[in-house]
Amino acid sequence: MAIHDINLLHLLLAYSASHRALLLKHPEPANRIAIWVKDVFPTLRKALNDPDAPITNSNLATASMLASLEIISPNAFEVTVPWQTHLTVARRMILARGGAQSVHRKDK
Repeated sequence: MAIHDINLLHLLLAYSASHRALLLKHPEPANRIAIWVKDVFPTLRKALNDPDAPITNSNLATASMLASLEIISPNAFEVTVPWQTHLTVARRMILARGGAQSVHRKDK
């Protein structure tokens, strides 16, 4: 999925860099993470504010990854947003799509 969505790919790279820094007990590469995620929030906000646009799996994965990144690295972003906020956004997205039944797996 991340190969087809540049913002999700960048978020995955930021998550990986943060995780690697934690494992190696190195400082987080804050500048690199900032560059990777600079377009993630505006793009997600634009997608969610368009009532005619469908909520894609990539949008849902982005909100979930944001929550996960905030859990492992609460200071990864310039502005601190509690992970619960990202999780609430993901929950609202699932409900807007019709509930849990709307999340389909292609590998079944």
